[in-house]
Amino acid sequence: MAHTRILRAFAAFALAFAAIAAPTPVAAATGDVVPASNPGGLPTVVSAEVDDFSYASWDASYRVGLDEDGRARMHVTETLVARFPGTDQNRGIVRGLPTSYEGASLETRIIAVTDDEGAPVPYETDEEDGLLYVQTGTDDYVQGLTTYVIEYEMRDIVLATKPAAGATTPAVDEFYWDLLPLDSTQGIERFRADVVFDAAMTAALTGATRCYTGTSGSTETCDLQGPTVTDGTATFRVESGERPAGDGVTVAIGFDAGTVAQPAARTPIRSVMSSRSSRPAVLWLSRSGAGSRSRDSHDGGGRPPGSSSPSTTCPPRCRR
Repeated sequence: MAHTRILRAFAAFALAFAAIAAPTPVAAATGDVVPASNPGGLPTVVSAEVDDFSYASWDASYRVGLDEDGRARMHVTETLVARFPGTDQNRGIVRGLPTSYEGASLETRIIAVTDDEGAPVPYETDEEDGLLYVQTGTDDYVQGLTTYVIEYEMRDIVLATKPAAGATTPAVDEFYWDLLPLDSTQGIERFRADVVFDAAMTAALTGATRCYTGTSGSTETCDLQGPTVTDGTATFRVESGERPAGDGVTVAIGFDAGTVAQPAARTPIRSVMSSRSSRPAVLWLSRSGAGSRSRDSHDGGGRPPGSSSPSTTCPPRCRR
């Protein structure tokens, strides 16, 4: 029986999926798609503009706190409103999430995928090359404005930093994360992200922050609002209007050294020179200020080292 094929998302971004070959008369009657093939036996991707859509809005809430072991745990709710064309082009989106960061497992866990009314949205997961793919939808096409609320958890998302020998910068703990993927192929009409820290982490804030925007490698800064402290918890916000495809947002927020316990995989803490010699230095934060940093496409929460580059596509895969 023929299978419906999808185009896989890479790194940490959402990508629509649909048929990659025109159905034969028999397949059209059954709703199946017969993929083309090549002499090597691998499916041949027939050009289909499945990524020809946009996001009307991209909202995310990151709630970060300490668990009973003193390690950082993050609960994320993403509300993505896709603007699909009014034709049978797309069946859903694929969201790719990292499963490891700086040598330690993130213990990435999907809690739920729902629509704008809270009803469950069918989805499947598949893990490959350090990424957890969340494939939404069924074999039915979706059109127009379609909302996906993806809720998930991660652990050990805060790094402990150790300056290189002879450096004057202090050791700090750091939340350094891509709030908006740098390799999305869809534009976004409106973006907003809130990062909320629990009372224990709020009390340890150093006051030093940075926000970067643009494509991979950009040093352009953006406005990180906050912190606004309510009932002992601090909230930071980044928001903007229209953003072109590939225009990411990365934040760095500093805490007193030792605020967050690190997993065994990251101990002892290595210096920036030994652990990141081939990449720009991490943003060292302190109460007295912060240094500058260029953005690196393989450095940061949304893109762990070793993940696929924006120019690399994953091969088509059977959804069923």
